[in-house]
Amino acid sequence: MTNLSLQDRFSLISLNALNSTRNSTAKKAAIRCISAAGVLDRFLQETEELTEDSDEYRSRLDALSVSLKEAAHLSSSAAKELEHTVYTRLNNLGLMTEASSLVSCDLEFSSAGNKILEYRTDSDEYSRQTESLRAELMEEGNVFDETVCMLWLLRESSCFYDLFSREEQKYLTSRINELYLNSLLAKTLLSVSIHNALDSAALGLFSKKKAIFSTQLGTGVLFQVPFMERSSAVFIESEELYCNAEKRLESVIARLEENGNEVHVIRAGTVPLLQIDNLYYECIPTQHQYYRVPVFGVQLRRYIM
Repeated sequence: MTNLSLQDRFSLISLNALNSTRNSTAKKAAIRCISAAGVLDRFLQETEELTEDSDEYRSRLDALSVSLKEAAHLSSSAAKELEHTVYTRLNNLGLMTEASSLVSCDLEFSSAGNKILEYRTDSDEYSRQTESLRAELMEEGNVFDETVCMLWLLRESSCFYDLFSREEQKYLTSRINELYLNSLLAKTLLSVSIHNALDSAALGLFSKKKAIFSTQLGTGVLFQVPFMERSSAVFIESEELYCNAEKRLESVIARLEENGNEVHVIRAGTVPLLQIDNLYYECIPTQHQYYRVPVFGVQLRRYIM
């Protein structure tokens, strides 16, 4: 098994299902954090043999905030080069590919003949990375420095909401509070923000989750996690008008497989649950109006396990 760096591990999570050919607010945030992950990799390597109470450790920790912010301020060309470098490395390892995007199945896109490519992480590796991270954070016990770094990267990139349900987020409130009180690294990282203010303000995609992160330390910037919609709504029409749930599901799966998506049925029934390219979606029966004509089908809605 390849020993992956923090930057590679985070890239496998953050780039998954993002458009590979065009920029978006979500991808810009991911690339900023991938750059910052490189800084954190070097910090972890340089301080591996140091103790928290040593002067050298504290000196390197004091310089970390500035280094992270500098790494996050990438020019367009530098961001594009970093994206290409990281993808090429992961692709050569067989851990990431480019594939047809789920959005390509949407009625409006498919009817127009538009084909959109996205990054797709190997499903086994995606599960390995996310489940090991969830297990360490959701269980009692010590948290490794690399996991503290990963938690901060997930916060800054808004991938946090792709991995943890609302109930898990509530539990992580106490964990974050505990880390802040007991880890110098966590205290430093949770004080640092590398959000792009112009992107978040102009598009209105960030919102402060004060209710989730209310702790005895207050609801300051430390515990405000940005929320960004990282996935688009997808509507897939039914092949037959008024078809039953079973035929509707067959139609949806056929469309997805034709598009090249990897699909697994987690739950059948009136509102099926599907795993599509590492992420989970509920299939909500609905109808849309297209040119004043009602079209029946399903809306794919992101679902956090």
